[in-house]
Amino acid sequence: MAKEGRGCRLVRELSLRQQRQRGPRGHLAPRQRLDTYPAVVAERAVLTSRFGTPSVNGLLRDEAYAGTKSKAFEFSLLFDRVVGDYDEDVCSGDNELCEAKEANAVQQSRLDEFAEQNRVLERDALSVQKSKKECDDKLAKVKSRCTKAEDEIFSLRGELSFASDLQSTRIGEADAAARDEMARGFEGRVSEVAGLLAKIGGKAQTNMLDLAEIEANLEFIGLHQGSELPVPPTEIKKLCRQKIPIYDAHVVADDDVEADATDGDDAEVGDNDVVADDDEDRDEEIED
Repeated sequence: MAKEGRGCRLVRELSLRQQRQRGPRGHLAPRQRLDTYPAVVAERAVLTSRFGTPSVNGLLRDEAYAGTKSKAFEFSLLFDRVVGDYDEDVCSGDNELCEAKEANAVQQSRLDEFAEQNRVLERDALSVQKSKKECDDKLAKVKSRCTKAEDEIFSLRGELSFASDLQSTRIGEADAAARDEMARGFEGRVSEVAGLLAKIGGKAQTNMLDLAEIEANLEFIGLHQGSELPVPPTEIKKLCRQKIPIYDAHVVADDDVEADATDGDDAEVGDNDVVADDDEDRDEEIED
């Protein structure tokens, strides 16, 4: 009975082993099915014959005992084989577990690397955000400066336009004042020239009268003496050759003023001309 109980327990263990080795669809692993072993088939037949029908005689019992013994030996071999397979499965499971642990360690290291890279990227992102904020602040400052510069440029343009207008006004006023002063100076000079011309005309007229009187005296002397007229001096000849119509100085001055008024803005007298006129006036006064 102990042997039979041992055989039943072995069969149960084998069936449990078979259930553990079933795949995801309920099929056995690629190993050989347990119910196909000859020892299992024989054990089932012995158990069926032992519990199903009573023993007839001792010969059959001895044969059954011998068969059971041989089957037990086969069962022991089978058990050893099953234990060896189990050990191999355990070893393979340990190897797979070690490989899984190694793969897990590799994955963990990669995960740590990814985490470190993520932290680096986060720091870079923070630095980029900080730089972007600084750039935005600088850009805002530059924009404010540009706005102030534009306002200053606009104000400077207004001041420049005002200064240009003021300068143009001052230039116009200075030009008008200079023209007025030049006109007054020219009128004064014209009046002076007219006076000088009047003096010159008076002197020329006096000289012509003196010359006429001298000629009359010479003719009178020649008539009384009955001789030819004496030869007049060289100065008298020059005065005779210089007989020209005597112009009125005021008329000449008026003609000059009208000509200058017709010319308008083109008639400008420089400092050199004024100096030359002054020199001529001095020369004429010295000659007089």
